[in-house]
Amino acid sequence: MLRLCSDRIITKGSYTETFDESTEYATDGIVFRWASEAGTMTQAKPTLQSRSMPLDKAYGLIPLTDELLDDSEGLESYVFDKLRVALPHWLNFHFLQGTGAGQPLGVLNSACTISVAKEGSQTANTVVAENLRKMVARLRVFDPSSVSWVCHPTAYRDIVEDLNQIPHWPGRDGQLTLFGYPVLVSQGCEEIGDLGDLFIGDWSMYRCVRKAPKIMSSMHLWFDQDATALKFVIRVAGQPKLTNPIPDRDGSSTTSPFVMLAERA
Repeated sequence: MLRLCSDRIITKGSYTETFDESTEYATDGIVFRWASEAGTMTQAKPTLQSRSMPLDKAYGLIPLTDELLDDSEGLESYVFDKLRVALPHWLNFHFLQGTGAGQPLGVLNSACTISVAKEGSQTANTVVAENLRKMVARLRVFDPSSVSWVCHPTAYRDIVEDLNQIPHWPGRDGQLTLFGYPVLVSQGCEEIGDLGDLFIGDWSMYRCVRKAPKIMSSMHLWFDQDATALKFVIRVAGQPKLTNPIPDRDGSSTTSPFVMLAERA
């Protein structure tokens, strides 16, 4: 999801964001009003809020013995390459499931995320077409190009087995799309039936702030053990841009840029 998020690289240790959660159909905040000729216009003050996002630190610290380095050509570069591959999974997992305490706040634990209940007669550990329809109905889209489904491989297999009941078609490079949105398979989700096995989100509404990663090596840390230390450090913060679901104009329901399927165990 990192490539779809509102990603910002900064040089400081925290980021302060100003935001306004009023809707386009609200009666106050940033709104339009009709005016008569020569009439006096009424002010509409924005309901701005601000929040600070301190960056949390994640790292990989790897010891390599002198024998390994001597006997394996390019091992140091290989380890750093593996860390670079592991980093997107590490971040994606916490963008989905992070607690917000010393790590990003994931959509699973955000108050803005809507959970769609299972069907009354639904079998445990399944995904049915009506689940997907109801999830799309509660989705609020801000940037269509940033919307995707995210699911565990076990949930994906169940969805594929029931495709005759779901609007779908191959997307770019043959990627499956449901209701026009691509499906991403991630080990950052939980297994089918558990809360967190299936999401749909507009990831442009997830704010990621980070500093450029640092890559370092030292022969001194474990000098007496004939080992070199390789260290990869990144500081990052992340959370949904909204703090609550968005009420409909008539107040009958809510929508959100992040929707998940409730437990079906």
